[in-house]
Amino acid sequence: MCRATQPKHTAAISEDIMARTSRLLAALALGLALAGVTAAAVAQPTPPTIEDHHDQSLRIQKADEVRRALLS
Repeated sequence: MCRATQPKHTAAISEDIMARTSRLLAALALGLALAGVTAAAVAQPTPPTIEDHHDQSLRIQKADEVRRALLS
């Protein structure tokens, strides 16, 4: 390569590439952290309601009735 086509400030270009790489890695890490926090918040189950408890007790009661009918 001829000297006329070489960049004049290779140190400045090298530092610029490193700065871009650092910013890219920082943005990637921030994005991954944000995605992890969002996924963890979405994955939390809601607490059971009174209706949920009532439905569960009805299912247990029906299962007990079926079990008693089969055993007798």
